[in-house]
Amino acid sequence: MPYLTINNSVLPIVPNICDLGVIVSNDLSATTHVTDAVSKAHRRAKLILARCQFTCPCFYHICTPVRLLEYNTVIWSAHTARDIDAIECVQRRFTKCLRGYNRYTYSERLSRLKLQSL
Repeated sequence: MPYLTINNSVLPIVPNICDLGVIVSNDLSATTHVTDAVSKAHRRAKLILARCQFTCPCFYHICTPVRLLEYNTVIWSAHTARDIDAIECVQRRFTKCLRGYNRYTYSERLSRLKLQSL
């Protein structure tokens, strides 16, 4: 396998690198970044829902953890069905946990909260 050197020092081969907050894998897929971002968003959503018992849904528009998933999407745009579903799952779960919204379908929750599908 060929290797690269700089000043006679062999550069290590790494599977992922983080640049500007975006994890880039050596095969240029977004899966590693999506997995990391979804994990962070789920944790943030859990904290928000546990600590804040607001009844006004407009509060959730401001602090929705989904915004974490939108960071630099131009660079890492998810294109596999698995990645897209993982991202959508964060918003689906978060909206379902809002007080009074668990009885609605996902599309009804989005409509009532005036949100768009990711």
